[in-house]
Amino acid sequence: MSNHTSSSLGLAEIGTGSTGGFGGFDVGTFAGPQQLVHPLRLGAAAGSGAEGSVQTFNSFHTHMSGAASTGGTSASTVDNTPSSLFFHYPLCRGNVPPARWAHAAAVVGSVMWVYGGVGNSVLDDLCALDADTLSWRVVSSHAARSKDRPEKMLGHAAAATGSKIWIFGGQQGRKFLRALYCFDTETCTWTRRDADSLPPARAGHSMVTVHGSVIYMFGGQGKRLYNDLYKLDPLTGVFTEVEASGKPPSPRRGHSLVWDGRDHLVCFGGINQSSTDAQLSVFSLSRGAWFTPQAFGPGPSARTQHTAQLLSPGIILIFGGCNSAGTFFNDAVVLDTRTFTWHKPTLLNTAPAPRYHHTCSVVNGRIIIYGGINSKQTFDGVVVLETKFMSDINSVAEELFRMSADASVAASLFNAGGGGGVAAAAAAGSGAVTSSVPTNAANSPTGIVPSRLVATPAAPGPSAPSQMLPSHHQHPPLQVVPAPGPPSDIGFSSSKSLEAVKIQLTDLLLRRNLEEQQLHTAKKAEVNGARLTVEQKN
Repeated sequence: MSNHTSSSLGLAEIGTGSTGGFGGFDVGTFAGPQQLVHPLRLGAAAGSGAEGSVQTFNSFHTHMSGAASTGGTSASTVDNTPSSLFFHYPLCRGNVPPARWAHAAAVVGSVMWVYGGVGNSVLDDLCALDADTLSWRVVSSHAARSKDRPEKMLGHAAAATGSKIWIFGGQQGRKFLRALYCFDTETCTWTRRDADSLPPARAGHSMVTVHGSVIYMFGGQGKRLYNDLYKLDPLTGVFTEVEASGKPPSPRRGHSLVWDGRDHLVCFGGINQSSTDAQLSVFSLSRGAWFTPQAFGPGPSARTQHTAQLLSPGIILIFGGCNSAGTFFNDAVVLDTRTFTWHKPTLLNTAPAPRYHHTCSVVNGRIIIYGGINSKQTFDGVVVLETKFMSDINSVAEELFRMSADASVAASLFNAGGGGGVAAAAAAGSGAVTSSVPTNAANSPTGIVPSRLVATPAAPGPSAPSQMLPSHHQHPPLQVVPAPGPPSDIGFSSSKSLEAVKIQLTDLLLRRNLEEQQLHTAKKAEVNGARLTVEQKN
C-alpha cells in the first residue's frame, strides 16, 4: 500500500496520473508494459541521477511501527541528523511477488503489505513481507461482497492505522477510481466504504498517517490536478476536506507527503501543470495553515514519483524519482524540519539502482525500498537501509578519535573481534534455516552480497540514461572498500589513517549486525516451526 511508506516512502507510492494516463504513462486500454511511454512523453536520452549520494545515520536510534509509505505513525527519538547511509540487498525467502511499479505499501507491526501496481499487466494481488525473516507470502483475502475487494489498479495510495490498511483512488486504463477500501490484517478481510463524502476520483495522490489515529490525503490527478487536503477518520471511514489557510502547494501529482513526527505535514516535488518541480510546502497541524519555509543547504532537484519517509521526529529521507527530462535518480537527501535544513549524507557503499514509482517503508527500524522502474527494468527485490546499529559507527569512531594518541588501543579493539564476524555469519547460514544472506557472503568484506533486484525488463520507455544498469538486468556488485592491512598497521598520524580505522570499524560492526539479524531470523523461524507443529497435532 502506498505511501507514500512509502508508501511509506511509498510516499504515497504514489501513482502519478496524467490527462490520458497515469504518471505520464499512457496506459490507455492497458494490455502490457509495451504500451508505456515516457513521463510527459519526453523521450530524450538523459543522464542518470546516480551522482546523488545516499547516506546513513550518525548517532541515530529510531523505532517506528504502523507506518505507511508516506510516513510513520509513531517514532521514538533521534540523537542527531543522519550523516551517512549503508544499503544492503538481501535475498528474500518465500513466494517472492513479481516485479512491479506504481503499487502501494503500508506497514502493520513487522509486516509490509503490498497491493497492486504494474508488472507484466496491472495487478490485483496482495503480498506481505515479514521484515524480521525477510520472507514473502501471497495473501488469500476474503470479502463479503465481490465489490468489497479492490480492483486491478495502479497509482493508488495507502496508509495504516492499528491493524487496518486503507486504500483510496487509483487508475485503470484511462479511468480514475473513487473508492475507499479497508483491509483488516487480523482477519484478512476487505470491506468497501461507500459514502457521499468521498473525495473526487484520482491517482497520483498521497496519504499519510498522523499519530496512528488519523490519515491525511493531498493532491493527485483526476478530471484535473488537485491541491486539496482531506482528513480520513478511521473510526467512521469518513473523509472531511480540511479548510486550510495560507498558500497551499500548486495542484500536482506524484509528490510526496510525510508527517515529520511533530506538527508538520511536509509536501515535496511532483508534477504540476507543465513539469516536475522541487517545491517544498509545509502544513501546520496546530494552526491549520500552509506555509513555504526558507530552506537551507543543497536540496534535492525537481522530481516526481520519489519516496519520502520519516526516520525520526523532524528527520525525513527523500529517495529516487524522475524529472521531466527523463533523468532517473538514486540519490538520498535528508531534511531536518527543526531548522528546515537539507543534508546530503555520505554513502558507505553502492547506491540502489535509479528508479521511481517504488515504495519506501519503515519496519522495525529498517527502511525497506521495494519495486520501482527505470528506463531498462522493473524491480522485484528489496533494498534495506539499517538504522538501528549505525549509531555505533559514529559513537565508537568518535571514541577512537579521542583515544587517537594511543594507537595500541585501536589495534587491540580490532584484534578482539575484527575477523570473527564473517566466520560466524557463514556458520549462521549453514543450518536448517536458510539465511537471508547468500551463502557466499563470507567472500564479501562485509559478509554481504547483493540480491537479485531485477525480474522483468521494462517496456520501451524513456531512452536509457547514460549511467543505467547493464542490459542483463543484474544489479552491479556491491562495492565495499576493503579494509586496510592488519590492525597493527593502523596509526593515527593522519586523517587518512583515521579513515582507515573507520572503514575497518564499519566492516566489523556490519558483520556483527549480520550475525544478530541471522540469529534473530533463525530464532523466529524456530518458534514459528514449533507453533506450526503444535497446531498440526491439535
